[in-house]
Amino acid sequence: MATIGRDKNGRRRILFVDRDGKRRTVRLGRVDQRTAEAVCRHAEALLSAKLSGQPLVRETAVWVASMGEPLRGRLVKVGLIDAEPACPTLAEWCERYIASRTDAAPRTLIRLRPAAKRLIAYLGPTTTLDRITPLDAAMFAEWHGLGRAANTKRRLAGTAKQILGAAVKARILTHNPFTGIPTTTRPDRSRDVFIDRRTLGLLLDA
Repeated sequence: MATIGRDKNGRRRILFVDRDGKRRTVRLGRVDQRTAEAVCRHAEALLSAKLSGQPLVRETAVWVASMGEPLRGRLVKVGLIDAEPACPTLAEWCERYIASRTDAAPRTLIRLRPAAKRLIAYLGPTTTLDRITPLDAAMFAEWHGLGRAANTKRRLAGTAKQILGAAVKARILTHNPFTGIPTTTRPDRSRDVFIDRRTLGLLLDA
């Protein structure tokens, strides 16, 4: 069971006994009682899940996912949550994703590689996936679309969306920054040509 302690200077802390019987402390600093009670409640849920091997209740799982520093680091230090694995860089993820597509046809790989190369060129090879924002995605779509036909622009954006979407499926990202970027191609009627009957007859004869 977790409890709330308070220092003489008004700073609050969460106290609990871990699975090894050791007393642990999570220092919260100067927070109000309501905040301390919320942290204490979630700490109890985390401790219960650790001891029982059961999944977290949804409320606590959402709280952990939205938690910022330094509280996350303090909970990691006392063993209530696991340290997050390092997020891969864009170059690492593109290489990993393309290598994993052993099911893909050669034509698909031909489409994936140039899109990955352009993503890396624009956003930088050492940029981690969690640092790519929807604004970055929108600016990339405009950048790589310069001088290209609308459908070519949309296809390239769609491939980039596919690459980042795989990171969401792998639970590396919680959202795809390319969501909302137009990727559906449309018929290009500017290239339509009317063929009269005489020309059609000549074509058939040929």
